[in-house]
Amino acid sequence: MDQVKLGEGEISRRQMLVRDYIRTFDLDRLLHTFRRNAGIVSVAKPLGGWESEDGGIRGHFVGHFLSAAAKFHATDDPDDGMLRIVNDLVNGLAECARADGYLSAFPDTELDKLEAKEFHGVWAPYYTLHKIVQGLVDAHRYARNETALRRWAWLITSDGDSRDLADGISTTFCVRSG
Repeated sequence: MDQVKLGEGEISRRQMLVRDYIRTFDLDRLLHTFRRNAGIVSVAKPLGGWESEDGGIRGHFVGHFLSAAAKFHATDDPDDGMLRIVNDLVNGLAECARADGYLSAFPDTELDKLEAKEFHGVWAPYYTLHKIVQGLVDAHRYARNETALRRWAWLITSDGDSRDLADGISTTFCVRSG
């Protein structure tokens, strides 16, 4: 990531806008649906749209956000502000993980509904879990957060309840006929 630097211009200006956005974002709002799903009280104002409390892919933005913060830390973080954001967000997520390791902004019963081909509620749970895992991977890769490593290692290697991940993914991306 340190082999390419943006010069002055529109793309660099927009990158700095994203950096500033990340620095000022309320992490409690990002963690709200994770906390609610974990049974932890949250008084934060919920995010809207796809990240709303009943949004079909709630939780995915946290993964994108975590990846961005970790990559900013690796490339442009002179005061370690992004590192603090990464660590605080990973710690918040870790508090929301169940004893069996499940971590998401939606209950695991939504996976069952999708796998039964009941298309309502959370409509892309495996995509959302992938975004969360990618954020954790990036938090470890670029910010050396060991908690993130333990979280994503469990999500990738655990048998959980022996779900067939390939079947779940194919269900997520199937095209409904009729």
